[in-house]
Amino acid sequence: MSVATTSGKAPYYFVPAPSRHPVMAAIGLFFVILGAGQWVNGHEWGMYSLFGGLALWAFVLQQWFREAISESEGGLYSDRIDISFRWSMGWFIFSEVMFFAAFFGALYWARVFSVPS
Repeated sequence: MSVATTSGKAPYYFVPAPSRHPVMAAIGLFFVILGAGQWVNGHEWGMYSLFGGLALWAFVLQQWFREAISESEGGLYSDRIDISFRWSMGWFIFSEVMFFAAFFGALYWARVFSVPS
């Protein structure tokens, strides 16, 4: 890991080591989309690309989650980092709620004010 800890204490912040997981997950999803598109258009090899991409994607996600769990259980995350993760997820959920509220608000506005009464 790329974290220097002193005397076995959890660090103030955690900088993960460079990872191949995002690139491998993107490659897996590329083959999923490529395979689905080709299979829908009648190419038999698209099915193999789709399922191969799904298998690669699932394998990479399993490795990625296993690594994140081992970092957490290995004492690399302090309470401050745990709180940061929780706040980050809360803000992400809040932003998604606001996005859909704006989307449906715009849809409602467009239907109410663009259609003559």
